[in-house]
Amino acid sequence: MSYVFYKVMHLTGIMMTMTALGAAILQTMNSGENRFPHKKLVGLLHGFGLLLALVGGFGLIARLGLDFHGWLWLKSLIWLILGAIITLIYKKRQWGLPLWLGLIAIGGFAAWLANTKPF
Repeated sequence: MSYVFYKVMHLTGIMMTMTALGAAILQTMNSGENRFPHKKLVGLLHGFGLLLALVGGFGLIARLGLDFHGWLWLKSLIWLILGAIITLIYKKRQWGLPLWLGLIAIGGFAAWLANTKPF
């Protein structure tokens, strides 16, 4: 597969994951419940988005011939956080706004890591 293929896969996965997390936050903030009609769809988008982001990211690493340096370990940690944070969204609905703002900060930090590769 080409570099562009893996890049599009990675970015599509990130968009799916962030969209699903935003939808879950909005729903729990608005309804006050963690049960809503499209919860299964949100879960599918979240999980499949994480999978696409992971496969696309490792495809990019292989295509670019990169070694696993510190910034890649941080990106892997961010991936784990994005996978686990949906549990916090459903369990701690009162944390909706801080989690939402935190997701924006995490996304910005991940983008900075990918573009600068600081260490």
